[in-house]
Amino acid sequence: MTATRSARAGFTLLEVMIAVALSATISLVLFVLFDASADVAVLARQQDATSQTLAVFDGIVLDDLRSINVSNATNEAFHFSGRQATPGDEPFLAFPTGVSLETGLPYPSCTVRRVEYSVVEHPHGNGLAVVRSEMPWPGVDGDWEDVDHVLLEGVERFKVEYYNEKADQFVSVWGSGNGTRLPDAVRFALAVRNESGDVVERSLVYTVSGAGL
Repeated sequence: MTATRSARAGFTLLEVMIAVALSATISLVLFVLFDASADVAVLARQQDATSQTLAVFDGIVLDDLRSINVSNATNEAFHFSGRQATPGDEPFLAFPTGVSLETGLPYPSCTVRRVEYSVVEHPHGNGLAVVRSEMPWPGVDGDWEDVDHVLLEGVERFKVEYYNEKADQFVSVWGSGNGTRLPDAVRFALAVRNESGDVVERSLVYTVSGAGL
């Protein structure tokens, strides 16, 4: 009677090693893909946060300028003044407006406030920041407390220009004292650094309410 050999059960050591190597390779590829996806998600969130911050800043400046309320009064608190945005305590943009960030109202109020925009060292040491200072009751004597809001952080560059339609040119300094006109538009060219270290640039142009009057 001829003996027959039964089928081999299990795997050889080589087959096991090949399977382990393939499993490790697949795990490594999946880990790399997951890590890359996580990095992309984090970057997207940072870019989205920066875009939202710039959108809020844009809206605040737009509301301020379209609710501007200058006059030919001798008190400079009711005049418009603009210059280059250099880091320091001096504002680069100042004017009276009917908008307040303190009231929470979605529309201008009947109370005039003077706002000043400045580029300063961040209060918490995070580089340069754009700060909006709101002063109630301009021109009225009293011990009024200014309210400061940090609108932009991580400012790398901030350039301001004022458009004169009659001369068809942008200028770096503008004053409306003694009855001179408002600029027809204000242009910001700015760059801010987000949390990931990337620099985001924007060019923002605003038409000034009442310009040319």
